[in-house]
Amino acid sequence: MTASGQSSLSSLPGRFIGQFSGALVAGITLVGIAPATTVQGMVADVNITNIEWAEPWFTVPAYGSTMYSDILTFTIAAVMFQLVFCASSGSALYHGISLATIITVFGPSIGAGLNPAREVMGRLVVSFYHWNWDVFMFYDVWALIPLAWSFSGCLAGALVYWLVIEVPKHLEMKKKIKNTKSKHKDEIPYTIDHDDQENKKPNSSAK
Repeated sequence: MTASGQSSLSSLPGRFIGQFSGALVAGITLVGIAPATTVQGMVADVNITNIEWAEPWFTVPAYGSTMYSDILTFTIAAVMFQLVFCASSGSALYHGISLATIITVFGPSIGAGLNPAREVMGRLVVSFYHWNWDVFMFYDVWALIPLAWSFSGCLAGALVYWLVIEVPKHLEMKKKIKNTKSKHKDEIPYTIDHDDQENKKPNSSAK
């Protein structure tokens, strides 16, 4: 929201803390409400050999995908998400619709993977149960792909929106103001000098 100009830069630290704190609470809550088989699989799979349990806490690479295809997918999804998000003009309803659009087009795993707070804090919850950092390092540190490229894609989407929508709108408004000022300059103001009118009356009566 800060990149798209919908919130001030001073509110960024508070939003950052709120997002990551909320994601941590969500990750802990999932341990209590997720199916027992999923939680047991997460706790037992210390060596990350079978990641079928992982989806509630973080995104995993799709079967058969490559690093470059995943980078491209997350980048395009993040750009689309940010464009729809910027076009919503601060409406909470349309913010939800923008995320629903990405989930519909790319699938739930990609849509959820666009949230860096979920990716980091979900893995942090799992690492607490595993007592190691392998959940961050598996598959050649694949976790960096949704983190880095979602962030980069959102910045790129905000830049595209600014160049294509905001800059032309600003230039058009500036042009209208300039035309309005020049129009007022060209108009010759007509005023009546009341002092001249009063001076003329005695002269005419004297004649």
